Amino acid sequence: LEVERPWRVTWQNQGSLLTIELWDSAGELLNVVGNQIGRGGGRSEVLDPGSYRLAVRGTGGWRVQAVPAQ
Repeated sequence: LEVERPWRVTWQNQGSLLTIELWDSAGELLNVVGNQIGRGGGRSEVLDPGSYRLAVRGTGGWRVQAVPAQ
C-alpha cells in the first residue's frame, strides 16, 4: 500500500473478532490500528503518508478500507 497523503483505515466486522496491524515496507510492525470485538465498525487515527502493509485477522465476514483522512 503506497499512500501519498494522510489517510486512515476504516472497517466493518460481522464476526466475533477483527484485528488490523500496520507494517512498514521493511517488515516491522508499527502498530495495531484496528481492533473490533463483536459486530460493528470503526476507524483508525490519521496515519502519515508512506509505504505500508496491512495484516488483517478476523473471524466471520469483514471489510477493511484505506481512505483519505478527512
